[in-house]
Amino acid sequence: MSVNRATKARQDKRAKDRAQYNVGHASRRALPLEIGRSPFEGLKEADAHELFVQIGKDHGKTFKKTFDELRQMLHSVNPVMLLSILSFLSCFAHSFRNPLRTLKYAVLQHHVELFQGLVLMSQLEQFEPQQPIPPQMQRFIELVGEAEQSFAIRRYADLDPAVPIEERHTARLIEMVRSHTQSVRNWGYPQQIHAMVTELFAPLEEEIEARFGVRVEHLVQMFTSITNSAEARVNVHLRLLRPAMQARTITSLVKRFQKSFPAAVPSCEELVAYFKTNKIGLQEARIIIFSFSDQLLPNRFTFSLDDFVAAYPKPLDPQVLKSVLDRWSLFFGDLSTTEPEHLFMKNPVWTRPFIKLDDKYFIPVVGLTLSFCLEMIEGVVCEDANVKSRYERRRGKFLEEKTNQLFQRAFPSAEIFQGSLWTDSNSGKIYENDLLVLIDSFLIIVEAKSGRVPSPARRGAKESLRTTIQTLLIDPSVQCKRFADHLERNPGIHCFSARDGSENSIDTSGVKKIVRLSVTFDLLGPLQASLRDLVHAGMVSPEVDLNPAIHLADLETVLVTLERNSEKLHYLARRAEFESHAKYIADEADLLALYLDRGLNLGEHEFDGTLLVLYGLSRILDPYFMRQWTGRRVGRPKRRYSKWWTKMLDRLEMQPMQGWSEIAFMLLNVSYEQQVWFEREFQKCQRLVSSKTWKMGDDDAFFCLAGAPQQPTLILGFAYKGLSRAERNNRIENGAVTVMNNQSISKAVVIGIDVEKNSAPYPYDMLSMVGR
Repeated sequence: MSVNRATKARQDKRAKDRAQYNVGHASRRALPLEIGRSPFEGLKEADAHELFVQIGKDHGKTFKKTFDELRQMLHSVNPVMLLSILSFLSCFAHSFRNPLRTLKYAVLQHHVELFQGLVLMSQLEQFEPQQPIPPQMQRFIELVGEAEQSFAIRRYADLDPAVPIEERHTARLIEMVRSHTQSVRNWGYPQQIHAMVTELFAPLEEEIEARFGVRVEHLVQMFTSITNSAEARVNVHLRLLRPAMQARTITSLVKRFQKSFPAAVPSCEELVAYFKTNKIGLQEARIIIFSFSDQLLPNRFTFSLDDFVAAYPKPLDPQVLKSVLDRWSLFFGDLSTTEPEHLFMKNPVWTRPFIKLDDKYFIPVVGLTLSFCLEMIEGVVCEDANVKSRYERRRGKFLEEKTNQLFQRAFPSAEIFQGSLWTDSNSGKIYENDLLVLIDSFLIIVEAKSGRVPSPARRGAKESLRTTIQTLLIDPSVQCKRFADHLERNPGIHCFSARDGSENSIDTSGVKKIVRLSVTFDLLGPLQASLRDLVHAGMVSPEVDLNPAIHLADLETVLVTLERNSEKLHYLARRAEFESHAKYIADEADLLALYLDRGLNLGEHEFDGTLLVLYGLSRILDPYFMRQWTGRRVGRPKRRYSKWWTKMLDRLEMQPMQGWSEIAFMLLNVSYEQQVWFEREFQKCQRLVSSKTWKMGDDDAFFCLAGAPQQPTLILGFAYKGLSRAERNNRIENGAVTVMNNQSISKAVVIGIDVEKNSAPYPYDMLSMVGR
């Protein structure tokens, strides 16, 4: 075998070009990556620290000023009207050209939650009855945006330059946790949250119904129905507004608005004359007209008991349902003793999102019935000690069952074993493993942890956070590593007793790669990804080899999104590698989006310490997983491959051979651009070998080094003709070993093409793994 020298001379130069290209421009559809840079870059450490503390002090003053002004302003307007307008702007106003969308700060769900908590600190009689006017709304939104930003940054003023760097990392980690608690909502897509909550409580339904008169499944369906009803009401409101907002003249604006909302504008002529007399332009007139329609918004978010009874899918006594709804409700004044600043991190409206107005229920943030669906249900059913006890036991069992189901569906041909009891040959102790998944030469060891992330930990309480990390991250990692070491030391057939009394017989003699994974029931937020931060913060010893920790809903998203078995294996394995090498800020969905876009292939940026800000990449997943809510027909997001690479991967899975998973893993390490480039150059070799002038010993092979230099993957293409199987295999082995020695690589995938045969419909004549 002879490597094509004509193209080999260009490889070194192209390698640098490809590395840069892969990071910023992996394809025409490539997602933009933000490279994090310190605002203190270039400053001396002492100067940077002094500036950092000063910024904290400045934001402390800003927070006090803005938060005080915000609280004082609240009493100048009707709180129900204010919350209705904010809810509308937060959830629905993005769907058409809103004249208020020039705001400096976006109105987000957690902003409305804060307003709701603040107004519930006072009695309704303490507020002025008038509707907020546009300038007031502008100021309200500016104040909550500034207060939110300053709330966290002000704590930088407490940093002590004498504190060891490890404690500074701890402070940074705690702020990340607090920020997540303050602003991030929903631990899954709507259908995931509703399905998992329903499945979780399914075995307890009879007891819950006997005790409370309702079923969790039906309450979840009721939430969905009420949410849909609120959206339908607001969509009607939007449709009525749209013609007026699209008007090109003031007269047309007023006439269209009156047609849609006749009660809001008694006289078109008077309003047009007012605009003209006061020299009000079209844009300002739109804002005023827009505010006229706001008086109708409270009705869009207000529901009667009859509405809830109709939304509940089965007949029931209205008073029974009222008892449950009242547990989720607050009156104005109920939060009078609440510390205002606590509303940022522990807002009672999260689990009691309804405001009781006489005999009706006002719901400013309908999305809370999704974001805190589980906590709301727990708040009701756990009032009964027996139900609570059964529920706590059910959490762990459900997590293991659901994790097992996900892997069963994702890998139908895999051998899957639950509850294996094994004896450590070193200590003689008996341990238990939750799940083993054997597929070809890959073995996945899973530990499922149903423990809770307590409220103090979510608010950044250091000791509570440390305990949570120990329970949900360190302990399962130690368990997985211990079992992995045992299996690696003792390859062969193992017969493990199982918890259910059966026997798990597994042959690990062919295992080449072990993937360790922790699955959690509660979402750990920023602790779930970029585990290196935990080590830097001293929360985890450097000696602990942490598993990637994936939330149950995220695991489902990963396994449902990726179609091929090889992709699922590759993602889980690369996820662990990426975690140990890269410095990044992201959640699991962002990492999945990055995998679909680039195969987690970032070249040297995976290793060089560059801070990769990946938040927001997951938006490419939303259209597919929200399709049943949006009604749009959207295809599953897929990773991009060349046609040839697609055929090779498909054939490997349709006609698997021993070791196919390892070959597929290496093929998946190659980016789309490298696939196209390799195919083009290898085709040149094939044409050369098939020519009449070619002689044995001339260039007949081409190789590709994929990935970063720190962890390269070698793919070797070999073109041949007129060789027996033995001659072919001999040339491949000798040639591959030569290339591997030159590149200091221990294994390679070799793709062989016999140029005298028509390989179609097969993408290769031989495919093998060669090692040295």
